[in-house]
Amino acid sequence: MTAEIKIRPTILLPLREHRTYLDHYFNQGGMGGVFVPGYLKLGAGTEVDVEIAFAKEQVTIHARGIVRWKRMSGARNLPAGVGVEFHEAERRTRDLLLDFAEGRTVKLAKRRSRRYPVMVDIEYRSDAVFIADVTDDLSRDGAFVRTDKPLDVGTVVALRLKPPGGDTAIEVKGEVRWNRTEGQCGFGVRFIFDRPNAEKQVRDLVERVRAQLAQELEIGPAA
Repeated sequence: MTAEIKIRPTILLPLREHRTYLDHYFNQGGMGGVFVPGYLKLGAGTEVDVEIAFAKEQVTIHARGIVRWKRMSGARNLPAGVGVEFHEAERRTRDLLLDFAEGRTVKLAKRRSRRYPVMVDIEYRSDAVFIADVTDDLSRDGAFVRTDKPLDVGTVVALRLKPPGGDTAIEVKGEVRWNRTEGQCGFGVRFIFDRPNAEKQVRDLVERVRAQLAQELEIGPAA
């Protein structure tokens, strides 16, 4: 039996168009957040990845958050669901969502491939020492590595991804494209596929993550 990969729970908030986001936004706590119908099995304090999909504009935005409260069914005839406060590292995403919902012009970055909120053990060499950390997200093109000592932008580093279950480690090079030294510290790498079979191994791993996530997802009603 294939061992499961640790994936941060993903919850979906499908919206008809940009203005309906304001019906779900709340300005409570230090960061504000969104109300998402359903997902009552998630406990307070659970870290989640919120996928907000705007049907009319065909735009999808991901944000990391923490479940702070629940509203049970039957409460004042309001829908049951969870209140998710944005993670402190998501200030830019929070502000972008508000600007977008209020009709202001925003620049939405489009990734070449979807990033999944998955935690995979990873090793890399820094200053002649091998360091063991964990990814915070992963795609076919790159990953975000959580670490207290982010590498400098432009660094090319040899990486070893170690999926659970005893699978063979995936060896691939990566270039550091950005780093974060406050809040959720770490660095983002873009993979460099210069070794035979490395790209296929990464794509197979991402497909394994996608299939597992599809089984775990719960889909709430369109708002």
